[in-house]
Amino acid sequence: MRILSESTIEDESQWAFLTSYVRAFEKMLLNEDDYEKLLASNTPDELFKNIEGTSYGKYFSNLQELQKADELLENVYKTILLDIKRLSPQNFIFNYFSIQKDFVKIRRTLKEKVKEDSLDENFSLEGSPLWIMMDEIEVPTEYINATKEIISTFLTENNLQAIDFSCDKETLRLLFRLAETYKNKLIYDFTKSFIELKNLLAIYRIKSMYLKEEIINKTIFPCKEGIEIETYRKLYDTQIGEWENILKPFGYGEIFAEVFEKKETYKIEKKVDQYLLENLSRFRKVSLGIEPTFCFMFLLNTEIQNLNLIITGILNGLPSNIIKERQRLLNV
Repeated sequence: MRILSESTIEDESQWAFLTSYVRAFEKMLLNEDDYEKLLASNTPDELFKNIEGTSYGKYFSNLQELQKADELLENVYKTILLDIKRLSPQNFIFNYFSIQKDFVKIRRTLKEKVKEDSLDENFSLEGSPLWIMMDEIEVPTEYINATKEIISTFLTENNLQAIDFSCDKETLRLLFRLAETYKNKLIYDFTKSFIELKNLLAIYRIKSMYLKEEIINKTIFPCKEGIEIETYRKLYDTQIGEWENILKPFGYGEIFAEVFEKKETYKIEKKVDQYLLENLSRFRKVSLGIEPTFCFMFLLNTEIQNLNLIITGILNGLPSNIIKERQRLLNV
C-alpha cells in the first residue's frame, strides 16, 4: 500500500458536503472566553466544571478522566479525522494529518526496542500498531522505507537523539512529497513554510545541545526551491542573534528578530507556530474546496495541544500566566 500517488484536484462541488460538515464542527472550537475560564480554574474540580461548559465536556464523564486527557482528546481528533476520511472525495486530508501522528508512534516503538536492546536492521513495522491504523491494514510502503532510514541512522550514531531527529526528517519528507503530488498551491506553500520552520527549530536545538555539524544532513529535509542545506549550515555557524539577516530573504527574519530582541528565546516554538497559524488566514478566504477542511484540521490539532497544556498545567499546580504564555492563539 502507498500513501503517495499522483492526485488530481476534484471538482469543488465534491467538497461541498464536507465543507458544510467542517463549518459545523468549527463551532466546537473554543473562543477567547472559554480559554480564560479554563485558565482561571484554581482546582482540578473547578477545571472539570469549566470543561463541562465547553464542547469538550461530553468527552469527560468524571473528574478522574482529566488524568487521561491526552488519550481522550487524541481519540476526539482521531474520530473527527476518520469521519473526514469517510466524507472526502479522496484521502489527502486523512494521509496528511495522519503522517505526523503515526511517526510519533513509530518513534515511541523504536525507542522501546532500543530499551529492550532489540532494535536492529531486521526490525519491521509489520504488525506494529500505528496511531491511526488498525492491525489488519497494510503498513504504507513509505513508512517501511522511512523506518529503515531511521534505524540505519540510529545504528550509525548509536544514540536516542538520532531517532528523534531522523523521525522528524522522515515526517517532513513525506509531508512535502504528499503536498507536491497534490498540486494545490496554498497547501504546497503552507507545507513548505511548515517544513522550513521546523528545520530552523531543529538547527536551533542542534546548536543549543552543542551537537556536531555532521548531524545536520541526517536531521534537515531541504525543500525544493527553498532554503538550501548550505544555508542551514551557515546558520549553525552563526550566532542565533544574527539569524535575522540571513533569514530575511526567505520571509522568516522578523520571527527571529522579535524573539531575540526581547531575549525570549524560550518562546521560539510559539513564535513559529503563531506564524503558521496566521498563514492559515489565506485558507479561510476559500469558501469551497479542500482548503476549509485542511485549515480546520490544523486548528483542531493546535486546540487539542492547548487543552492538554492547560489541563496538565493546572493539575500540576502551574500558575495560569505560565500556562497562557505557552498557549497558541487560534485567531485565524
